[in-house]
Amino acid sequence: MTENRPQILLTVLCSERVLNFTERYFRQGMRVSVSGRIQTGSYTNRDGLKVYTTEVVVEEQEFAESKNASSANTVLSGSPGTGAKR
Repeated sequence: MTENRPQILLTVLCSERVLNFTERYFRQGMRVSVSGRIQTGSYTNRDGLKVYTTEVVVEEQEFAESKNASSANTVLSGSPGTGAKR
């Protein structure tokens, strides 16, 4: 991974079943494949401005690399494997 890559932060929504699987098996730095749908919405903030939102609703997820490759990515990224956060 390159340190200079731009980062895009997404809001991701998932069911408790998906969250439990993520916490148990996925670690930071692992490559995963996620399928689902994009959900958009909007609201008016305190300043009266309309804010548009985009969220990813996860329906399925799976490993996108072998366990050995995943271990190498975790070591290279310097992350100890913290798992998902609630």
